[in-house]
Amino acid sequence: MPLLAEGRRVRLQQSAGNLLRSHPPLEERARLLRGSISILGSDDATTCHIVVLRHTGNGATCLTHCDGTDTKAEVPLIMNSIKSFSDHAQCGRLEVHLVGGFSDDRQLSQKLTHQLLSEFDRQEDDIHLVTLRVTELNDREENENHFPIIYGIAVNIKTAEIYRASFQDRGPEEQLRAARTLAGGPIADPMLAEMGKNLKEAMKMLEDSQRRTEEENGKELISGDIPGPLQGRFQAQNCISNNSEMDPTNYDRNDDTFQ
Repeated sequence: MPLLAEGRRVRLQQSAGNLLRSHPPLEERARLLRGSISILGSDDATTCHIVVLRHTGNGATCLTHCDGTDTKAEVPLIMNSIKSFSDHAQCGRLEVHLVGGFSDDRQLSQKLTHQLLSEFDRQEDDIHLVTLRVTELNDREENENHFPIIYGIAVNIKTAEIYRASFQDRGPEEQLRAARTLAGGPIADPMLAEMGKNLKEAMKMLEDSQRRTEEENGKELISGDIPGPLQGRFQAQNCISNNSEMDPTNYDRNDDTFQ
């Protein structure tokens, strides 16, 4: 039988490096094996919520940055990612932590909070809500404007400690990962072979949109209109759905600690 990767037959007449570059999910999995990961985290959450689900028996931990794109589908994915490691656990329970959002004018945070709580409540397994720092509980007001208090958190998967954090290192292909979310893509497990394909499709959609905008601007110039300042090249912001896995040397820790 042939050796397959991503459903395609592997070309054996190539170096190991070229083999990894031909199959991005293999390359990403290889990066994860370079060191022992002890910290999971995400930041830049405004109306988004950061979800941490952990099984206390075997320590299996999942951290996800949710933006409300498809909460109904996202929560079962989060559950399955933990249960796949916890089916044979003899003791322990599932604990969930929700952090993020603020009192925004459009009430997007409030809607997402309700969606997440409702979907976790619908799951077959017992889930214990341990931390809830969301929406109005995470809101501060300055000059009649509302802002989140906490934008990012990290969890130590060995000790289960959760605390405020921000990250400088965004990992590989930051813009490509963000483009997938901005194009309306659902939450994704970074180990799925289809992820690379979906990200490329999302980037192509953004490039097509930018090309159409440039063509429209060209037509306006021909018609004699006076254009405003030209926009620079599109820069995708880091609002990703999938997990950010960081080395503990790359985060800034604050004093506030959640137990």
